[in-house]
Order: sequence, then structure tokens, then C-alpha cells
Amino acid sequence: MAEVTREKIIEAAAKCFSERGYTKTTMDKIAEEAGVSKGTLYWYFKSKEELFVELKERQISKVLKQLENLFAQKKAFNIKLMRAISTYFSYLVPEKREVARLNVEFLSEAPKIPRLNRMLKRQYQRVLDLIRSTIEKAMERGELRKDIDPGTLSMILLAMLDGLELHWAVLGVDFDWEKVKETLLDVLMKGLEPRE
Repeated sequence: MAEVTREKIIEAAAKCFSERGYTKTTMDKIAEEAGVSKGTLYWYFKSKEELFVELKERQISKVLKQLENLFAQKKAFNIKLMRAISTYFSYLVPEKREVARLNVEFLSEAPKIPRLNRMLKRQYQRVLDLIRSTIEKAMERGELRKDIDPGTLSMILLAMLDGLELHWAVLGVDFDWEKVKETLLDVLMKGLEPRE
């Protein structure tokens, strides 16, 4: 029962933060959305900041686990990249636009919330390291050109995906995600193939 209540609160908080933003969301509103008393809410979370940070920690942990499992597979780099992009895009569907808006909210509030900022930097580095090591292994196997810096390429890949999410979430731009994925993979892999 306690775990169910906690999950209800976290889901309600995600909805409120996505719709109203961090600043305009109150603990009263989260309690109302979750259908719990304010006392119950404060029993689980001492502050709005604590709830906000835990929400992002859970989200990142889930994505990291998926990426770690994916990149650990004994598959060619292009297949891993295709699956990683597909996984990323699976979060960007019309009924989940609020998830993308919530991600924008986390990034915009991070400079004001030191705990969130530190956590985001740590997790960002973990994702970068994971992508970089996968690229390095692909280079060692001769799947990719060796004259590209893996760290820089990792940052570019993440920035491209983040940029698409930002345009989709904030500007309401709609994409044909399948076409974006195919084009992205085609352009990337042609540019990364070993040269004679």
C-alpha cells in the first residue's frame, strides 16, 4: 500500500510539473492530483525539490539501464545505434509530449537546484561514457573510421537527440519520427564508415 501511494504521488507530480512547471506547482496541487492529504505527501517527500529530483533520478535510471543493456549486446554498431535511437524516440510520441516537456523543465531548473544540477551532470557523463566506449569498441573492430574523436562524437549524438526533443516539446513541431530515424542513421553511418 505504501509503495502504491508513493507511485501515485510521483505520477501526480510528473503531471503537475509538466503542465505547470516547477515554479508554479505547489505541494497542495500535487496532493490534490494524487488524491492524498498534504500530511501524507509530506510523509513521503519533505519538499517539492526532493520530489522533483527523485522524479528525474528515476527517469534517468530507467533510460540508463536500457542503454547499458542495449550497448552490452554483441551486435554491430549500426544496429546498436538504430536501437538506441528507436528507444529514445519511443518516448517521443504524441501521448508522451508531457514527458519531453518535463525534461525541458528539469534542464531549465537545474542551475537553481544544486542537487539536481550535480545529479544531471553525473548522469550526463555516464551516458556520454557509455556511448564513447561503445564507439571506441566499434572503431577497434573496424566498423567505424578511426580519425573521429569518440568523445566529441558522443556529445554530438546526444545534442542532436536533445535538440529534436526540445523542438518537439517546446515549439510543438511534429516530426515523422520514422523518417527522422532513417535519415539520421543513413547520414551518420555513411559519415562514420571506414574510408579506403
